Amino acid sequence: MIKNLIFSGCSTKFFALVGCLKCLEDYNMLNRKYIKNIHCTSGSVLILILYILGYTLKEIKDYSIELNMENVIYDKNNEDKIIDNLLLKKCFINYDKIKNILTKFIYNKTKKNDISFKELLDISGINLIVNSYCLDDNKIIYFSAIDTPNISVMLK
Repeated sequence: MIKNLIFSGCSTKFFALVGCLKCLEDYNMLNRKYIKNIHCTSGSVLILILYILGYTLKEIKDYSIELNMENVIYDKNNEDKIIDNLLLKKCFINYDKIKNILTKFIYNKTKKNDISFKELLDISGINLIVNSYCLDDNKIIYFSAIDTPNISVMLK
């Protein structure tokens, strides 16, 4: 049984990541209760937080089909938002929209609007490790229940 998983950022490979997890489960190679660590980066963290919280892959897939990614990335009321995100917030997507979506999912499972990496580990038994690149310091930073226990899983 697999104990450790490593995922790259998913961006357009979102369904491939969900499909990979589904395939591993279908072939009895993956069972959430045996996973100890999940290491990921970028957009894959959104999927994996839901998975770690106990959402089924079908629930994650069904919700993602309903989600209009254009509305998450592009703000029709403010055409400058993409440029603002890139230049000021150093991200491509509209973080506020992603935060609102993720907050609802976290609340549904925990009755809290936000949780730390340590709380996620305590709830699930899975240590989520997220690597991020700091443009200001020009280095990779790791977030996890061990390295940054009190930091929000939403990383902002």
